[in-house]
Amino acid sequence: MDALKEYWIFESALLVCFFVGIDLGGKMKENLFKASLGSKGDAPLKSYDIGKLLLVGFFGGLVSMGIIGTINGRWLKLDRKVLIGLGALALILLGLKLTLLAMMGMGMLGWDYRTYRMVSKIGYVGLFIAYYFAFKKPFSLFVYAGGIPTPLLKPGLLWIFIGGLIEFLMVYAVSVAVDYDIL
Repeated sequence: MDALKEYWIFESALLVCFFVGIDLGGKMKENLFKASLGSKGDAPLKSYDIGKLLLVGFFGGLVSMGIIGTINGRWLKLDRKVLIGLGALALILLGLKLTLLAMMGMGMLGWDYRTYRMVSKIGYVGLFIAYYFAFKKPFSLFVYAGGIPTPLLKPGLLWIFIGGLIEFLMVYAVSVAVDYDIL
């Protein structure tokens, strides 16, 4: 009797799968993430690969990571408060970096340049982690909806150059101010 009961349960499950549209291979016959209600502007249209944002920050600095991250956040339709918070975090880390440089130049810290660069890189990784966790869910939905990440090479190189130039000018200004005892 138990074999007959298991057979009917199995047949019932097959019928449910057939009517719902589930393929026996575990794949859906219809795309469940395709919007059926609402406007077409609900789903994000494009996004950069969020894993490559670390490279932009590592080579270009906090400014380039903040700008590329904000652009990507707008594309992923992240909440405005989250974007403002991430931008504020990038500005705070940039201010901290410049403050540490000024303190190092005045002799208040016993650091050499190598230690300063290592602390800066830790700040880049921390900002990347914040961006990664903010973008993780919207980016996953973007990929599951069939989105293909936009290549980051050209805009990444452009913002690495621009962000690096901006940070260089800021660091140069702080260094000059320390040398001439303006700070």
